[in-house]
Amino acid sequence: MSRARLVWLADDGSVPLSALATRLPETERRELDHLTQPDRARGFALSRLLLRRELALHMQWPETTISFQRAANGRLVPAGETGWHFSLSHAPGLVAVLVSDAPCGVDIEQRRLVQVLAVARRYFAAAEVEWLEQLDEAERLPGFLRLWTLKEAAVKALGTGLANNMARLAFILEGDAPRLATGEMALQLRQLDEDPVFVGAAVATLHTVEWQSRQLCLAEL
Repeated sequence: MSRARLVWLADDGSVPLSALATRLPETERRELDHLTQPDRARGFALSRLLLRRELALHMQWPETTISFQRAANGRLVPAGETGWHFSLSHAPGLVAVLVSDAPCGVDIEQRRLVQVLAVARRYFAAAEVEWLEQLDEAERLPGFLRLWTLKEAAVKALGTGLANNMARLAFILEGDAPRLATGEMALQLRQLDEDPVFVGAAVATLHTVEWQSRQLCLAEL
């Protein structure tokens, strides 16, 4: 059995970015200085703080000893051998982290205006497009965001090579445990739907996954 813990938070803006930055190591503060868009800067800072919190819980290391490096494919990974994999996602006002003992991916989105059918016809499988077309108009956008977050999460979990072929990842939505329409990939899925927030998570394994999920508040960082 594999393990995965999904945590996310909504940023209420109550903590100034300058206060968040003081808790980052110098290398990450330099990265932060280059982010000129406020949403991206806050997302960067919050995601790193949330990630360190979660890795510290899993590895039982002090947060200040945890550092990161870039893999050959550019993906952020823990420095040294830890046995843990992670994925980050942030959208305006939202941050999500997934930590697992197998390769994983997470995506978080907030309800926003999307040309649902136009985008779906470009990126989704034919059966998914047909499913969206049959939904009531009020349900179409939530349905789209559920599928989109799963696709983004799955692409991250499976690694490079699928980003331009998302139609291969066709899903059937079934509550918080959606599934692939075909069984050709080792992928375990989880979904949190608390409209207007949508979270998709994926772990690349054949094993059953013991999922934990929790929404945190800013004060817990």
